[in-house]
Amino acid sequence: MGLFNRENGGRFQARPGHGVTARTLCSRGKSHLLGAMRRNMSQVIARLPDPLVSALDVAATQLKRSRAEIIRQAIEHYLQDFEDISISIERLRDPTDPVLDWDKVKNELLDKN
Repeated sequence: MGLFNRENGGRFQARPGHGVTARTLCSRGKSHLLGAMRRNMSQVIARLPDPLVSALDVAATQLKRSRAEIIRQAIEHYLQDFEDISISIERLRDPTDPVLDWDKVKNELLDKN
């Protein structure tokens, strides 16, 4: 059994004798990539500038989420964007992909209407 037991309609309850803060109990939301693999997570430690931590705390308070959840979601979004950009760059560098003249394409599209 983990630190939390899902009982009482899906609410988390701390096991007796474990120090769990109200902030931990209030954190909600699941990252769609990590949802099924929550128990297979590694801990990562990073140093952040104080202004960034302050902004993170403000966001966490407003969103009623933990710092960790916001950081997980931010990294997930970053990696999705990175993958999209990497695919785009790969396609731009593909010599077999034809280069189109914008004015010619625009004129062809406008002439069809």
